[in-house]
Amino acid sequence: MPPGLAHRSLRDAVRDELRARIVDGFLAPGSRLVERQLADELGVSRIPVREALRELASEGFVESRPRRGMVVRGLSSEDVDELFDLREALEVLVCRRAALRLAGPGGDALQAVLDEAREALAAGDVDAAARANARFHAVLLQVSRSPALQSMLEPVNGRLQWLLRQHPDPQVLYEEHRAIAHAVRAGDANRAAELAGHHLRTSRQQYEKSALGLVAGEG
Repeated sequence: MPPGLAHRSLRDAVRDELRARIVDGFLAPGSRLVERQLADELGVSRIPVREALRELASEGFVESRPRRGMVVRGLSSEDVDELFDLREALEVLVCRRAALRLAGPGGDALQAVLDEAREALAAGDVDAAARANARFHAVLLQVSRSPALQSMLEPVNGRLQWLLRQHPDPQVLYEEHRAIAHAVRAGDANRAAELAGHHLRTSRQQYEKSALGLVAGEG
């Protein structure tokens, strides 16, 4: 059983573990998700696995296919466009509100996740840097202290993290995040929103240039 799995609801723990594996790329689009195998691997019964897969299906991470059962769902070009549009509409607002509402501990949290990304990059750990870069957006959302924005982003947050992990250059992401954090900590809402918009547009351009095999049906 992975660390921490026993300390939460089994359904939630299994769901979070499988979601993390999908976001991190350990479970690629098209990968089969067999209840019995997953239950044996995680050291749980099949019931929490079944419930977790049902929740992941509602989040858009997995789907049932004829003769294959449950598989990791790929992203269609329409899915990608919609996610980027959603990010640009909401995360610019997240950054603006974060700059207006930042408290001391929030600034420390932003710096901590930036430090984590920087140290991972210095060590050549691209995966750890990508995970830290993805968490940066979650910290910004917390700093914004907006329950309305949190409720709108929560259902798609996992897929947004999935998309963030596809950026080919975590160093560029880190630099853009550092600039956004500087504007947020300075309380410059307009600058934070401007940098967030630029960040999202460049991320979309980088995704469109890359051939990462995330279209539906591949794998």
